[in-house]
Amino acid sequence: MGEHVSPDSLVVGEVYFVAGFYDRQGRVPFVQPQVFIGRNLAPGDGGADRRWYFQDYESYREGIRFRQDTGRADDGPDAEFVVYPTDKDLSVFDLATVVRLLAECLDESRGRPRDSGE
Repeated sequence: MGEHVSPDSLVVGEVYFVAGFYDRQGRVPFVQPQVFIGRNLAPGDGGADRRWYFQDYESYREGIRFRQDTGRADDGPDAEFVVYPTDKDLSVFDLATVVRLLAECLDESRGRPRDSGE
């Protein structure tokens, strides 16, 4: 699928992307922007169990923030937080990688006839 962003290169407040495909043929991509908000933010995080926290772009843009003291978002509209433990792959990409993946998807879709059922 492409090169994931290295956890050591993550910058708090920067936008990264989760990308994949809705179908098995790799013709219908999805891209979701997420903002990296930090490491080990919730009470009880730390030690050997490092965690990386991301927040959906829309709620971050609206000023909603994760509260470390409660392990939840500020009061207000719902925010979506995604937590990646260190024992799992960090499945986020930078913009350049996502653009390349989408270009590859476009090239492949132009070379194949579309099924009428999709």
